[in-house]
Amino acid sequence: MNPSIVEMAASPKWNHPGGKLLELGVDALISDDLVAILIGAGIPGRSAPDIAKDIFDHYGGLWNMWRHQPTIEDLQKFKGLGKSKAERILAAMKIGRIFYCEDIEKLRPEAAAADQAALLACIIGSGVKGRSGRQIAQDLLNRYGAISGICGHDMGDLEKIKGLDTVKILRIVAAIDLAIRLQRAFHM
Repeated sequence: MNPSIVEMAASPKWNHPGGKLLELGVDALISDDLVAILIGAGIPGRSAPDIAKDIFDHYGGLWNMWRHQPTIEDLQKFKGLGKSKAERILAAMKIGRIFYCEDIEKLRPEAAAADQAALLACIIGSGVKGRSGRQIAQDLLNRYGAISGICGHDMGDLEKIKGLDTVKILRIVAAIDLAIRLQRAFHM
């Protein structure tokens, strides 16, 4: 059984950026840390932070990565990054584009047309017994209206959604913060 957000936050030690997020908050993380949370587990000899660092070293940061528009296949070339992990990273980047489009009047139709449930389901990953990741994502959207509606809520509030555990919540928070950082870069 996974510990709750409260239990994990009470433990001051962390070995992964997810623990750092719980202990210090999202502002203490760099983009590499957020991508490492989306990656989750690494592979023997290559941690998720190592893989994330390789990605950003290759692309020269989040903004340059966006400008290159990598595909799933491009990201899968990084040792330790499979299809579902690559999809999570790209989903976070698409959410950043949605946030940007929501801010720009003429681009709002693009944001409205996005399948936010599919993007959230990609980030959530597998569901739980009897509930798919898509159903969990739809519950989140029903509660918060849109992905942007999740922003600013306490991570503990997300635990109320059936099927969300600490790992899934950390992925959602990491994806949203990565998207916010990308949205800010669009405005520059």
